[in-house]
Amino acid sequence: MATLNTLMLLALTVLSVVATYDGPSTNIDDHLMRNSIFYGLVATASMENSTSLCSKHLIEIADGIVNRNRWAMKLIDASGMPSGGLHWGAIYWLGSKTQCEATRVLHDFSASPSLGPVTKETTEDLPPFPIAYFAAYFQHDSDIQIITHVVDEFRMVLGLCLPMSCDGPELTTLLQKYFNSKILAHQNLYNTSYQMEFVRKLVDDYSWLRDYKTITFLSMIAVTLMMCAVGTVYDVKFYQPMIKSRKSANMSYKNGIEIAENIVNGDTTDPKTMTDEFTIENHKPIDFGLGCRILRCFSMYSNNKIICNTNVSSGSHEIIHGLRFLSTIVVILSHSVLAVIPAYDNGALTVLKPNFIGLFSLGLVNYTVDTFFCIRITPSYMISFAMSVFVFTWRPKIAPILNTNYEICPKYWWRNLLYINSFFPRTEMCLGYTWYLSDDMQFFVVVSFCLILSTM
Repeated sequence: MATLNTLMLLALTVLSVVATYDGPSTNIDDHLMRNSIFYGLVATASMENSTSLCSKHLIEIADGIVNRNRWAMKLIDASGMPSGGLHWGAIYWLGSKTQCEATRVLHDFSASPSLGPVTKETTEDLPPFPIAYFAAYFQHDSDIQIITHVVDEFRMVLGLCLPMSCDGPELTTLLQKYFNSKILAHQNLYNTSYQMEFVRKLVDDYSWLRDYKTITFLSMIAVTLMMCAVGTVYDVKFYQPMIKSRKSANMSYKNGIEIAENIVNGDTTDPKTMTDEFTIENHKPIDFGLGCRILRCFSMYSNNKIICNTNVSSGSHEIIHGLRFLSTIVVILSHSVLAVIPAYDNGALTVLKPNFIGLFSLGLVNYTVDTFFCIRITPSYMISFAMSVFVFTWRPKIAPILNTNYEICPKYWWRNLLYINSFFPRTEMCLGYTWYLSDDMQFFVVVSFCLILSTM
């Protein structure tokens, strides 16, 4: 009976739709308003009474789209559009930043060789004002998306190719008005509301080059490279020849001792055959001074020999080295997967359908980190951390997808340097995958303290 009622209800619904269908819509404005956020934005601007330069340019775009002007069609084509896949976390509607930037350049174009010779664009095919790529960020409240407990997993990102004259606050207001109208078909389909957060203009003005973090990092790199160059030259041109000469002198010293013993034992060997280097002074250790020892620490020649040395010292257990190597590989694999999950489109796939490498590395990471605790890598960690902070300084200027580190690291970088970042919530943790380094240092300090107490 329930099945029959369902079928009857479905039949009535179909009949109702057919009865109200008037044929294909010819109203391009209505179609775009319901399916394109880009057009909804420019149409909303045309309904406002704003006199700003941005609004004027947006109105020009709306007219250009209705009139099928090529330059306006290129702008809407380069912007993001609502798509399916929200159930599995498809929250990035980015369009194409490269295509948006290419709208300012004249191109040869032909849709197909069969349509005739290649024609050239003219200045009328270029936007009449400067163009920039924008990224709009807004939250949705649909319950269809699978929860994966990733930071900002309900933050949607929309790419828009808009006039350079526009700024973030003005675009944020216009987009929120459009979303509040509930005209967008995607909103009605998923029964969701969109709450605007902010809009960013992704134009690199190179202001990051004047930032103190950039200057500090590049200065550190420059000094390090200079020390490596000087240290390598000193090591290869001066220190290594002296060491070789010293080894030769030591051999001569040993030979001289043998000659002297032969003479004492009655050997008539002429003492003049002894080498000129047969002196006690030559056997004394050479003190090259603290400065020279520091320079050798930066020698790429000596450090490369140590790093690439595969000889195992006597008494060591080779299986320990194998465990360290495998632990390092698994830690790198697992945290590589974890670090990029927030940037995945359809991010739920990483949880529901993980690939072999991700499943293998994520499953073993809880055990391999324990074996990794004994490795001291503070210098390398500090250099890598400084490089990360440097990237977070300039990358947000051009990247539409925001990693939480872009906002967190400039505020809380000092916690990593003090190895206390694991004491704070994950939402405040810069480079979250470095938590185990903080634990490592904390364990080292606590255990060392306990050992000192045990000796009292």
